[in-house]
Amino acid sequence: MKRPGLVILFLLLLTPQVSAVNVWEHINTSREMYSVSVTAFTSGKPPKDPLNHSAITVVEIRYVLDEEHVFSVSYSAYDGKWAEEVSPRYPQYWDKTPFNFSVWNTTEVLAEYQWGLENYLPNITGEVVDGVEWPEKYWVRRISRWEVWINASKFQVTLYGDCTEICVYITFQCRNPENMTCNWSEPIVETHSMIPPTTTTTPKQEEKTCGPGLLIGLVLITLLTKQKR
Repeated sequence: MKRPGLVILFLLLLTPQVSAVNVWEHINTSREMYSVSVTAFTSGKPPKDPLNHSAITVVEIRYVLDEEHVFSVSYSAYDGKWAEEVSPRYPQYWDKTPFNFSVWNTTEVLAEYQWGLENYLPNITGEVVDGVEWPEKYWVRRISRWEVWINASKFQVTLYGDCTEICVYITFQCRNPENMTCNWSEPIVETHSMIPPTTTTTPKQEEKTCGPGLLIGLVLITLLTKQKR
């Protein structure tokens, strides 16, 4: 009979290795661009490098081409491939101010971001909402996804925690690359009702509307007080 260790080793050899998606390698620092956007889905710790990680799912880098078009470099985890294409330009939304990526001191940006991972996120305490406290080390254990947005004036990383009936997130942001300042936000809690109000009729009262506030409160307590198993 074979040893269990040999069987496990054999299974590991058959399991495909998930390699990191390195966005840095696909940024052309000698070409003007409009933006870099990254979305990643994970479960657990926040990334030390949000632009180089195996959890990255979608990437789009939009370079200047002409007045009506951009040259887009994109990645999708659906097929694990990078693609290039000419796309319409949307100056009213995100294709506004062209810039060269080298204006950002990315070494300093990452240093400030990683300082927050070690010194800010683990120490977040206090009330979440209605007397509910943050679980211990919530922001270094319970990240569900992150997003990166970089343009001419902003380098931002948004870390999301629980995001169902409620959504909690925190942002790291650097602004003004010529005279850069970076900071972490306080946690933000948003409620999004997924259940519409119900209406009942009684002999004494024609209509009575019951909102979902109680349900949201219960969900808040459940999501934000459970500990990581």
